[in-house]
Amino acid sequence: MWAVLTVIVVFEHTVVATLGRGLKRMLATLIGSSLGFGAHWIATHYGKTGEPILIAIFVFIFAGIVTFIRFFPEMKARHDYGLLILEMTFCLISVSGYRDEEVIHMAHKRVTTIFIASITSVVIYILICPVWIGEDLHNLVAGNLEKLGNFLEGFGSEYFGTSEGGQANNTNKSFLQGYKSVLALKNSEETMANLARWEPCHGRFRFRHPWKQYLKVGTLARECAYKVDALNCYLHAETQTPMEMRMKIKDVRKDQLRNWQGIEGISINS
Repeated sequence: MWAVLTVIVVFEHTVVATLGRGLKRMLATLIGSSLGFGAHWIATHYGKTGEPILIAIFVFIFAGIVTFIRFFPEMKARHDYGLLILEMTFCLISVSGYRDEEVIHMAHKRVTTIFIASITSVVIYILICPVWIGEDLHNLVAGNLEKLGNFLEGFGSEYFGTSEGGQANNTNKSFLQGYKSVLALKNSEETMANLARWEPCHGRFRFRHPWKQYLKVGTLARECAYKVDALNCYLHAETQTPMEMRMKIKDVRKDQLRNWQGIEGISINS
């Protein structure tokens, strides 16, 4: 029963999430079983009258401490599942030991079945259609840079270019709004980078891959997105710059590009 339940609750969307849940469940089960057996062993030395009272005191104190620790935001975000399994295992082993004398056998069965089920789940997930969160992070950061590039590429033609009659071109302009999604991805990038560090070696991502550099790139991309947002205001401002002034700015820009081309010898498409 515990092996089947472990397989069900351990499976997650990505490999590293499954690996993390499996390790937390195994470690929490081992520690909880050991502490539960220790509490039962101590309680048995106080006779039939004192044993249930002492077990109740142990359960109350341990459950209260673990529940209080789970209230801390950092612990809840990272170790809430492990603390829950730790509390449940301790209570199960210590209370069950009051009615079952073979408490060592019970703890051994629980630890063994959960170890087997957790390892099996992780191995299956790695070998059969794995979903790597490191690749998702890589694609997310690359996609953010592409969105910013699309905006900057289309901003010039949108700001300076007009159709006949001086009206703006009403083609699809979704690329001008794509940068906004970059502004709200800080928490997602941090979570994915923290998880990616625990992934096994796979594909292009070997050991000691610089996952922290993705956070730096993401921060720079968001700073660029804020500046892009300021540029976007020029396209939707109620008071628009006259077209004559825009054309003067455009001519100055072309002259600067020609000067750079002559100085650096770089071919620039004006």
